[in-house]
Amino acid sequence: MITVGNILLSILFLMIIPVCLGYLWCEKMHIPVSFPTIYVFGMFFIWSYSQLVLVPMILMDASFTITSIILLLLTIAFMAVFLYQFHLNNPLVPNGHFKRFSIADYPVKDIIAFAVMLMICGYVIYNCIVLQHTDADDSRFVVLAMDTVKSDRMLRINPATGRELIGYIGEMKKDFSSPWAVFLAYISNICGMKASSMIHSLVPVYMYILVSCGLWILADVFFEGQVVFKCFFVSLVWYLIIFSNY
Repeated sequence: MITVGNILLSILFLMIIPVCLGYLWCEKMHIPVSFPTIYVFGMFFIWSYSQLVLVPMILMDASFTITSIILLLLTIAFMAVFLYQFHLNNPLVPNGHFKRFSIADYPVKDIIAFAVMLMICGYVIYNCIVLQHTDADDSRFVVLAMDTVKSDRMLRINPATGRELIGYIGEMKKDFSSPWAVFLAYISNICGMKASSMIHSLVPVYMYILVSCGLWILADVFFEGQVVFKCFFVSLVWYLIIFSNY
């Protein structure tokens, strides 16, 4: 059963923290700040430092608990840097006044196009919650994440047979160099959920939001400053995905 606390923790670790860290990097790299940009940057940054920690820890056969504590402390440290930077240069309060935002500042056609795009994205996210997509190949991530939490060891079994791994060969070579299953185990553990429940319910929601943000960034490359065309591009890609049987 998913509780309100589980959902709030998932929002914190898979939405709020990535947005904060993404903002930090966009400011440092002088990249225009927007929600899609900072969210994508933030998630990629989290995945990057997690991979730098996880790969050597897996090689050393370190405890999953200790590894999770290291990742959590790193996250807290980066958030402290963000808060310090945000305090120095608060973009929300220039000259002591909050920036004004009004939907009336945008043309009606842009508002309608954006609303239609949000409805299509929402439809896709809704379906990923209520429906089931089975993939025999990628289902190994669920097995590996569950075993990681249960055994407190990372990537030490063959997900197809359940036997102890002798070495990282075949698909496991890829899983070792990019330990997505262990990251899922870490996020599930920190949100207080079983890995299988987290992977089948909340994680897909944030991944679809991330993909939508990535599509918006790509659309901005093709149609910079043209909101209607950007919305149409994102909607079209999702429309094709909906009917592509994937």
